[in-house]
Amino acid sequence: MNNIVEVKQLKKSYGKNEILHGISFTVNKGEIFGLLGVNGAGKTTTLSCLEGITKYNEGEIFVNGKLGVQLQVSSLPKNIQCLEAIEFFAKWNKVQIDMKSVENLGVLEFKKKQYKDCSTGQKRRLHLAIALLGNPDIVILDEPTAGLDVEGRIALHEEIRNLKKQGKTILLASHDMAEVEDLCDRIAILKDGEIAFIGVPQELSKIVQKKLNIKVKFEKEFISSNLLKSKYTDEDHHYYVFETNNITTAIEEICIETNKQGNSIRDIKIDLPTLEQQFMAIAKEKNA
Repeated sequence: MNNIVEVKQLKKSYGKNEILHGISFTVNKGEIFGLLGVNGAGKTTTLSCLEGITKYNEGEIFVNGKLGVQLQVSSLPKNIQCLEAIEFFAKWNKVQIDMKSVENLGVLEFKKKQYKDCSTGQKRRLHLAIALLGNPDIVILDEPTAGLDVEGRIALHEEIRNLKKQGKTILLASHDMAEVEDLCDRIAILKDGEIAFIGVPQELSKIVQKKLNIKVKFEKEFISSNLLKSKYTDEDHHYYVFETNNITTAIEEICIETNKQGNSIRDIKIDLPTLEQQFMAIAKEKNA
């Protein structure tokens, strides 16, 4: 079946505090699916239920394949060598080590290094190598690039894309909006234990309906219009900011009004809403 993961009406409570209020979503085979949410939204709890670490109160979870998990925090012995850690988990899970995969992740470059002496990037690569033991069908990555420098993030993103090319399904939890927009086929936004949005990132703008800003620099002073929101100075030049939901209509109206005033346009800048702005608009909305 196309749905490799199905979550139906999942509920989880800690005492009287209900964290998940009956959430439902599916993950398609071979896609990178992003799970987003501010702290306390319930995404880590959702992943823990999926991974079998946490018992849920109500609902159903179907996983059609073998799981590989990279936890947000991993507690490996500080004195264990990296290759020893891989060998240990391989023996524990009774699987063979795919040395090619370990080599592709660059772990062999620091295989004799003790865990406590590894950089954050090296630890992330080691965690991913352990998660991939046994050739899982579904790989869960919880904040995989947290704490990494730019070079480390780029390298790990490339590995995630390679996993997708191999036919793996990736379930990714992240706070990095640029990362999500770059990698994910679909996303789900959790808000207060409920699904506030699910779909492709490009669909967010239709839900949020965030207005666009058009910044225009004129040859001389522009007389106010209905679209004009504000004016600001940038490098000794005055920009007029127009707010709109429709770029084409707004630019047409601005041009007509400019000609009427005998003015001319020197520069135009269009600020499109970023995924982060759209995400925060949903996260802050009481009834998303």
